[in-house]
Amino acid sequence: MDETFDPAGDEHVAADGVGVLFVDSAPAGGGKASLMPTLADRFRRFLRSPQGQRLIVRAQEELRKPQNRRRLQQVVARVRRRG
Repeated sequence: MDETFDPAGDEHVAADGVGVLFVDSAPAGGGKASLMPTLADRFRRFLRSPQGQRLIVRAQEELRKPQNRRRLQQVVARVRRRG
């Protein structure tokens, strides 16, 4: 995987735009770097995939059903009361 360096942001971004290179600077002046995509990046990438698109369509179909919409509203209400 090719990497490009963004001098303004002091970060490395993978060629596919998913990974961000985090630099953990050590007290001695050395640094340890690791290429790691964030959870949000991985989630966005999945949603753009064919499998993610199928899941989105299925979820939209399920939400069109009145009983599922009611269930979702009940769950949201319960979570809001807790929070």
